Amino acid sequence: MRRDYYRGRLFISMLVLFFILVIGYATLGANLKINGVAQIPSSSWLVRFKANSINVTSGSVSIDTSNNEQEARIDDNNNVSYKVRLSLPGDFYEFTVIVENRGSIDAMIDSVSSKLNNTEITTGTLPSYINYSVTYDDGTAIAAKQILASNEEEILKIRIEFKKDINANQLPGEAATLNLNYQINYVQKDNTAVIRPIPSFGDDSWDTIVNNVQNGTIPSYYTVGSEKSVDMGTFGTHTLRIANTTTPSECETVGFSETACGFVLEFSDIVTTHRMNPYTYSNPNLDGSTVVGTGNNGGWEHSEIRTYVNNDIYNSLPSVLKNAIIDTTVVSSYGKKDSANFVTVDKIYLLANHEV
Repeated sequence: MRRDYYRGRLFISMLVLFFILVIGYATLGANLKINGVAQIPSSSWLVRFKANSINVTSGSVSIDTSNNEQEARIDDNNNVSYKVRLSLPGDFYEFTVIVENRGSIDAMIDSVSSKLNNTEITTGTLPSYINYSVTYDDGTAIAAKQILASNEEEILKIRIEFKKDINANQLPGEAATLNLNYQINYVQKDNTAVIRPIPSFGDDSWDTIVNNVQNGTIPSYYTVGSEKSVDMGTFGTHTLRIANTTTPSECETVGFSETACGFVLEFSDIVTTHRMNPYTYSNPNLDGSTVVGTGNNGGWEHSEIRTYVNNDIYNSLPSVLKNAIIDTTVVSSYGKKDSANFVTVDKIYLLANHEV
């Protein structure tokens, strides 16, 4: 009985040991597999001018096709061509066109080049009687590395102008043909790409602002209500705000007050306080003469504050602004002691009640 017991135990142990060996062998000889499927979707590259997206700015010179002139048009998706005649100082031709990325790959600008008669345009190489610019529609410069993401678009603005504020010596001695070429090269976006900065009136320098206004290239972000600070020396730093950007036809009417004509800036805070007039006064006029009066007799024209703002306040402004401010015909109302509106020519003036 005892032998049978041990033999049974041994047999069972051998079965267990054999089973362990089988498991160990199976582990050492296992086949490992990693199965997967990688899919690469179809990709496309399609950066082009958007069809029918050209919009010519109102006021641009008319196109005479009988004289071999040509309105701006898109050729083969990748080229825009135009041929215009600028006959008189002040003539301009301006239009916008949309660049779109309808591919699945994000793009960025690799390089930008601008040429006149096949020669690279640099500072001072354009004729002195011409303004020429290609920018985004908000006036921002087009530059390398800027992104044009998939399914996004940008509006470009092209302007060619015969300068209006030039002298006879700057006029061309004979008819001139200017072949202008502007090229933007797009490539696939990489890790050097940048997002185009969003411009603002407050970020532009006064030199840039004055140049844009004088050249008639006011960016779209110069909107009524936009503000920018100005250092006024002993008066401190104050805020100027855009009050108007348009010139309605009424501005051409004789006797019409020009206070809301053109590009107008107003102070949005209080610069200082000053009396209109002493009760009795002997005030110097802007022309150097002297006026004697009482109260507000003589109105704005002979007021003490008119002399003050057109001298003290005006002279506190940066020279770039002083030199850019044009004479404005100001029509101001009269009181019971006068019989007709006052008409003056000023650099700076007070707001009327309804303007406030």
